[in-house]
Amino acid sequence: MTASILDAFLDESNLLNAFRRVRQKGSRGGIDNVSVDAFEKDLKKNLRRLRQDIIEGGYTPEPVAEIRTPKFNEKKEWRHLGLPTVADKIIQKALLTVVEPLAEKLFLDTSYAYRKDKGHYRAIRRVEHNLNAGKRQWVVRQDVDDFFDRLNHDHLISLFSDLVGHEKTLVTLVALWCRSGIIAKGGKWKDVEAGVRQGQVISPLLANLYLHELDVFVKENQWGWVRYADDYILQCASKDQALEADLAVKDYLSRKLSLQLNENKSPVASLEQGFDFLGIHFKGTTRSISEKKRNRINSKLGFLLSPKSSLSLDEVFVRLGQAVKGWQFHYGFLGSGEQFQFIEQKIITLLGWLVQCRIKQGKWPRKPPPHLRLPLPASQFLLSEKEKKKQLLAIWEEGQAALKSEKPIQQADQKAGVKRRQFKRKQAAGGELFILSPGHFVGIQSNRIVVRQKQKIVSEIPVSELKGITVAEQGLSVSTNVLHHCAVKDIPFHIIDGFGNITAVLQHPAGARAEIVQKQVALRDDKQGLHLARMFILGKTKNQLALLKSYGKYKKRNNGYKEAFEKEKEQLEQLTNKINSLNTDKEPGRFRNGLMGLEGNFASKYWHLISYVLPGNFEFAGRKRKGAGDPVNSLLNYGYGILYSQALYAVVKAGLNPTAGFLHSYQPGKPVLIYDLIEEFRAPVVDRTVISMLNRGGKIEQQKDGFLTKACCKKLAGATMTRLGTEVVHKGRKDTLQNILFQQAVTLREYLHGKKKYKPYLSRW
Repeated sequence: MTASILDAFLDESNLLNAFRRVRQKGSRGGIDNVSVDAFEKDLKKNLRRLRQDIIEGGYTPEPVAEIRTPKFNEKKEWRHLGLPTVADKIIQKALLTVVEPLAEKLFLDTSYAYRKDKGHYRAIRRVEHNLNAGKRQWVVRQDVDDFFDRLNHDHLISLFSDLVGHEKTLVTLVALWCRSGIIAKGGKWKDVEAGVRQGQVISPLLANLYLHELDVFVKENQWGWVRYADDYILQCASKDQALEADLAVKDYLSRKLSLQLNENKSPVASLEQGFDFLGIHFKGTTRSISEKKRNRINSKLGFLLSPKSSLSLDEVFVRLGQAVKGWQFHYGFLGSGEQFQFIEQKIITLLGWLVQCRIKQGKWPRKPPPHLRLPLPASQFLLSEKEKKKQLLAIWEEGQAALKSEKPIQQADQKAGVKRRQFKRKQAAGGELFILSPGHFVGIQSNRIVVRQKQKIVSEIPVSELKGITVAEQGLSVSTNVLHHCAVKDIPFHIIDGFGNITAVLQHPAGARAEIVQKQVALRDDKQGLHLARMFILGKTKNQLALLKSYGKYKKRNNGYKEAFEKEKEQLEQLTNKINSLNTDKEPGRFRNGLMGLEGNFASKYWHLISYVLPGNFEFAGRKRKGAGDPVNSLLNYGYGILYSQALYAVVKAGLNPTAGFLHSYQPGKPVLIYDLIEEFRAPVVDRTVISMLNRGGKIEQQKDGFLTKACCKKLAGATMTRLGTEVVHKGRKDTLQNILFQQAVTLREYLHGKKKYKPYLSRW
């Protein structure tokens, strides 16, 4: 084994991948002041030099640079981190890649820190399992004193040597990293005789390896056990057993591992009495953020939003956002309401004071820059972007008096901008009629389109404001006057089935022009047509990835999404790159099959990750198009149907033939060009709308046959149209998604004429 593990470690591709991961994390340089960018300028030479130094025994790591970060605890202690150089990080990452699989085979499932598919949330779930299924409701809560700094090097190196089959080169490297010095503030050198430095890439694995023996010892004694780095909890059936277990573990730590516990005057408690673990307070059936963790959160907010801080405006919001994201990740599963209200109030209060101070100093502008977003953990997903901006502006206004002296024209522009955005959203949704329930009649009366049920008018809209009509395929009547008006005025009229699929459209006899139809057919298998096929798929996958990134940044519920996304992120990006670089010299059918294959792999991962951001009461095993009976797929299918109708109108309006596509194959009677065009709009319009509806807790009703109820269909249709009316930035200016969809159809036509390039619409996250 030793030769193979050494060869795998020194393999040039392993070193190159290690560098890429270091670069991806945006790692800072160490005491040699060599940045990742500087190292990359002569990458191959630098990696070969490192490899050769290791082979010849000439490699010696640089000392780490000491960095202090506050712990925000009651003792106001500081955590000491060690920052390695870029070169040392690469070697450590390369070693971790080959050693971690060996360690995972060794480690027990009761250790939850620094491991793939583990983490904070699963540790809490394991505690819950022991409490309920295991009936172990007496606990011992302890943590090791200065754990990382007190690991015995001889014992640690012996454990690592056993792990790697006594491979001398690897053991020597770990010994060097353990004993490398520390450069403290002011350039002072510190010798190291014990411990591993937090901040080194290899340290988490070494820490878990050192305590693995303890995990085994506890397992042999059959106590309930959950360990998160140096924090642990013993779970027992009785108080006497808990006291016995506590003494035994203390003795083992001291005798075998040379470690001591932090002082804890009352480590033993029952579930009825209540106890804290990993920032969660357990008592009876109640779970909440512990008082100690609340104090730490308040202290951290005081530090981040202190007027004494030298952070810039952007740095304040970046660090505040990172902190809030972390709290959401760790405690979001408790529910956002009362758990996060104290954080929101603290942020609003402290930020108001800071705004007032900075504006008086002339360091911050009198209005919040438009790119800033106020990170509030409870309201993050409950408020629209407009409401979030309003909230931030309110803090700015309340935090300082100087804002009141703004010029009237500036205030007028701001208010006019708000009204403009409101008007566009209402315009997009308000001009569309959706009649989906049986028993209705649609006619014209006094220059108004009226909808009647049992002779009573239930809805009406001025003829001049009508933008489109969508009706269900059964149980409705429409006057020929309405049909004639739509045909003459080129207003889209669609008939849809219960799944939202278009079954019929109203079209002017002229239809698409012959010239453009000939081009659509002739260029399908040409490089122009294959380029379009690639752009449709590229737009789809990039927008899906953007949506996933947005949930990774803002999703409040900690259910493993972040870990799952980080695990898949690199592969998703690689698939997107493969789509972009797929060779068009292949036979057209093979090229499209290649695109579809890559997109299929991407979609499988995408929908798996989407399942994490859906509420827990909605089961979603994956995407299903035909015959879907579950609420999530039913909503998606119907939403796509609404999007089809808008894309069909855009294509017909642009003079294109909807049956001649470039990505999807010709199917008699099917508007395959519509399927092409909406690919890049699926995620930012429908997927986002459906996920938002589900997470708002609205009731999703279905009929016995699995179809959505008419009321639910109408609600989804309205939400989809509202989303289409939302302004986004595209090509440097703001426009609605609906207009962008129309523009893409026109651009497609111009591209076929050789007048424009076609690029997909890409959403921002």
